[in-house]
Amino acid sequence: MSTHGERLKLFVDEMFRTRREFADELGVDENSLSKYLGSGKKSLFGAAYRQKLSKLGLNIGWYVSGEGEMLTRKPGERVKNPNAEYGDYIFYQTIPDLKGKTLDEIVKLKQDIKSKIEYLNNYMKQIDEEILKITDM
Repeated sequence: MSTHGERLKLFVDEMFRTRREFADELGVDENSLSKYLGSGKKSLFGAAYRQKLSKLGLNIGWYVSGEGEMLTRKPGERVKNPNAEYGDYIFYQTIPDLKGKTLDEIVKLKQDIKSKIEYLNNYMKQIDEEILKITDM
């Protein structure tokens, strides 16, 4: 299984012409990217970075777990998600028709959806924790 840094490097190589382009899109200094790209590197787990990465087309479920598809859109395709301000990749995807799919494709789709549900459940827990923090003040 690959690390977060290796998965992020795969994403950058697939979606951007240069690391500088990725750094500009992410809003970080190009030199600081070396901390995040490659084997054994730090992950960009903060909510703000997850939101930015999602808007850039990275499937956060794949980034976190290594399961499912890497991309929520094709290279070069700009985000057309009307819910993009929420930063959640799942709203961008459509549910595919199962007609004509092989058993392997259906099982893979089920696993991918299960991974996304798990991610969303974890995200909901984070939301609940933030609500508690705010209301306890």
